[in-house]
Amino acid sequence: MGMKSTSIFAPEVVAVANPKVGDYLCGSYGYEACIYHVYQVVAITGKSVKIREVDLNNKHQVGGMEWTSTITGNLSGPTLTKRFKAQGNEYRVKITDCMNAYGPWTPTILHGYNYH
Repeated sequence: MGMKSTSIFAPEVVAVANPKVGDYLCGSYGYEACIYHVYQVVAITGKSVKIREVDLNNKHQVGGMEWTSTITGNLSGPTLTKRFKAQGNEYRVKITDCMNAYGPWTPTILHGYNYH
């Protein structure tokens, strides 16, 4: 009789996320700061997405070192073409060496700070 082998490791996560036109992505960076950028998918081409940055409405707190941001819905800057990588039920886009943006993201209030 043969013995049934079972793995002690968790099952591999199957990548299921696919970007959709209109999705929002959010990324942040900073060491003594937390700076956010929001992007919107404007087109999909194979394994790449075309994204544009979304303007944020920043409201600074007393002292100017902390703020809250909400999206305005206005797109700004150039259209960027970036490859996406599915990660479970979301996907990641490398914006720069310092920042990845993740989607789909549901717009919410962002809390930023800069303690320099």
